[in-house]
Amino acid sequence: MALFVMSCSNNSPIYYKSQDITITRLDKINGEAETHFFYGYYDGKSRPYPKSFIKVTYHGFDASMSGYLIFLLNNKVQVVKGSGSFEKIGNDSTLIIKQFMVNGSFDNGLYIKWYDSIKGNYRNVVYFQDVDTTGEKANNIRNHSDVKAVYVGSLSIKQEYKPAPTTK
Repeated sequence: MALFVMSCSNNSPIYYKSQDITITRLDKINGEAETHFFYGYYDGKSRPYPKSFIKVTYHGFDASMSGYLIFLLNNKVQVVKGSGSFEKIGNDSTLIIKQFMVNGSFDNGLYIKWYDSIKGNYRNVVYFQDVDTTGEKANNIRNHSDVKAVYVGSLSIKQEYKPAPTTK
């Protein structure tokens, strides 16, 4: 019998950078299926812990977390929900959850229209997902994201992903 275990490293940050903005991502907060996104640089160890962030939870056997970060020209970043439960903690107006709502309900048609508008040309958008950063990187390369991602492992080894320049 063979047993395979796959897990994210606890509190190893991922940094997403575009323009002069950095978004920090910390996975597996307190050993749970939980991710936090912070506006700005945070190493996951220093104190105090940021008061404002986006919290994503994804519990259950086949639960997952995914979405997109949109880096706007006004120095704000929108988080587009994919899978997982997204919640805004604190009142920082620079990191916000983008809603595709009509009359108080999620409108899948608006989401599809938005996604179709960026498909193949992410530019200022970066896709994120839990566990499999290989899939995350491949998706961002395939769709020409200009956002730089820095993956910091448990041994403090940085793996940088910078997409190839887009050709027109």
